[in-house]
Amino acid sequence: MRWGMTPRQLAAVSMGAFGVSVLSAVMWAITGDMNWTVKFFQYPGAWFLVFTCVAQLYLSYSVWKGFESGEPMEVAWFLLTMAAAVRLLGTSISQLLRPILMEYRWLDPTVVRDMGIVMSSPLMFLLLGCGLFLVLRVYRQLGLLRMLTKVDYLLIGLSVLFCLHQGKEVIEWLPDLKRRFNVFAMLNWASDPLLSLLLVESIILWRSGRHLAGGYIGHCYGAFAMAVMLTSLGNVGLWIEAWGLLPWPYRAVVWFVWIPAAAWFAVAPAYMAQGMARAMAGRAVVVGEARS
Repeated sequence: MRWGMTPRQLAAVSMGAFGVSVLSAVMWAITGDMNWTVKFFQYPGAWFLVFTCVAQLYLSYSVWKGFESGEPMEVAWFLLTMAAAVRLLGTSISQLLRPILMEYRWLDPTVVRDMGIVMSSPLMFLLLGCGLFLVLRVYRQLGLLRMLTKVDYLLIGLSVLFCLHQGKEVIEWLPDLKRRFNVFAMLNWASDPLLSLLLVESIILWRSGRHLAGGYIGHCYGAFAMAVMLTSLGNVGLWIEAWGLLPWPYRAVVWFVWIPAAAWFAVAPAYMAQGMARAMAGRAVVVGEARS
């Protein structure tokens, strides 16, 4: 079975995209024209995000089909594949369809953007969380779960504190928020609690799978953890921007977080695919030796 791009190849493409984004910021700083950065995120940046979704979906599908039907891990990776599919659809809507709507005004572009974000954020996080939960259950049955470190608890604690603070603000401002935001924007408020849950799951799996399949399985869930942490960091940046704590144009730095976050979501199944390919190669060698 062909597994598609390797983690190194995805990393190389992602570093190239991030380098171009930094170049756009440098040109902005030199010329004073912010269109350098705006145009990057409208066109090459948007297409890069969609590319990572396609890569994540293809690789997740390949991993899913690599398991026998009815296996617990087969069900888990079916959910992870559905999460990738939903992320691709939502990202395509928010990144590619919205600019067209802004030009021709067929629909309210803000509502369309928020609808896409609902799919690529809370809905995707929910499916991803369910998939990782099934993996955790398999690991617990096999006795593979490992304890977290102090650094892990610190990262999780910070994420939970930010989530609780966000919840407190939503409760305090709910009457006003209902008037200002559409239903899709309000559904997006579920992102932070789901990210906190994902961070716990992915870190536990990363610690537990570090020595499985040559470390590739641990790298897979570690990549999910990195993607979740960077996404959480991006949400913190959006919160800082919303409260005016970071003046313009410095608030634009938040935009650049989404490039590596998207890359890590694609890298995660790439590591799992490599781990499965390595296991299949080892099995083939054993079978060949047995026959000889």
